[in-house]
Amino acid sequence: MADHLGYHAKPAVVSQTQLDDLIENAGHIELFRGVQPSSGGITAGAIAEHLRTGEFHYIGSGIFGHGTYTSTRNQTALAYAGVNGSNLPTLSAKKTTGQVGQGYVIRMGLRPDAKVANYETLQTDFGMFHKKMTQTIMQENLGNDAYAAFSDLSAYAMTRGYDAIHVEGSMQGESFYVILNRSAVVVQQHE
Repeated sequence: MADHLGYHAKPAVVSQTQLDDLIENAGHIELFRGVQPSSGGITAGAIAEHLRTGEFHYIGSGIFGHGTYTSTRNQTALAYAGVNGSNLPTLSAKKTTGQVGQGYVIRMGLRPDAKVANYETLQTDFGMFHKKMTQTIMQENLGNDAYAAFSDLSAYAMTRGYDAIHVEGSMQGESFYVILNRSAVVVQQHE
């Protein structure tokens, strides 16, 4: 579905100075993503580069839908990149993109024109839609494949034109954004 809707389109890649300007003056929302090497031997740097320039957008699964999980706090991304202990406060103050130990932090900005769903509202709307579709599938005896097709919150959001799902956080003003459409973000180049 993401391919059909154009959600694999590549993001714009800009310098740190350009991203700073977009965040400070153009209304982009600053986001961070931390990654670690894969169990299959792919380095964290290669995973980060795939987000910037790969042919397909990595769509991971998670409790708030399928997509690329990001945070408004660099400290959270650093933790996902595997950084902990005494280095965390020093590194979290930096606004850079790059290697941290075996992990990697990617800094990006969500474009101000991106269509963003509130998770709670989306979940309520999807629940009503899912209930109606489940009843129809059962009445028409359409089977498990039809049920599975209408059981994905992110697919529902994509069909409604959403680029991301916003999840309000509770820790120190943190929020999470599940990126559905990779072209809705501007990504900082590796420096």
